[in-house]
Amino acid sequence: GVIGDGPRRAPPSSRVSAAESEFNKFTFVCILDKLCSSNGGDKAKEAYRQLSLLMVDLISPDVMFNGLPWPDEEFSRVTIERDLKISKTLESHPVLWSVLMTLAKAKPSLCYSSVLLRAVMSVQMSFWQSSIVRCAADCPKQLEVTKRVLALMSVGQFLPHPLNAVGDILHVLQPFHVYCVLVDVWNYMR
Repeated sequence: GVIGDGPRRAPPSSRVSAAESEFNKFTFVCILDKLCSSNGGDKAKEAYRQLSLLMVDLISPDVMFNGLPWPDEEFSRVTIERDLKISKTLESHPVLWSVLMTLAKAKPSLCYSSVLLRAVMSVQMSFWQSSIVRCAADCPKQLEVTKRVLALMSVGQFLPHPLNAVGDILHVLQPFHVYCVLVDVWNYMR
């Protein structure tokens, strides 16, 4: 509390319902999509590219390692702190996943946000490599994030056709096998 004023009062709860939140998220993403695609042609591609670059600027705290190419897997040890920050930002703001999916549908816009995908992939690889659970389904939160990033890569046509559906079977795999799949995807991206 504050001395002389008694205990602090709880801030008023202005929480919106889950349905309102989903509607607001859907509306926001639709508006972004309409703004980018309204001009059509090359102007639309440039608008999506700018949105993708803006996402990277707002989410990634490090400008030094934000290049387009996918580095070696060992390189992720250099950027783990940044990768964790990016993953936490995406976790705390789920609307960003929807914006990334919109960028994935507007090919090749997602490639400009590849640093965000690399960061999430790196964190997921670290998690699954060191996980001690019996089955990937025992970690539903991490499994969902892994499936989301693989779905983004699939829609953005980063993955070859046989790997497009790999997210559908992850729940039956052991953590080390999930790690092996992610390493194969990482190496394919290089």
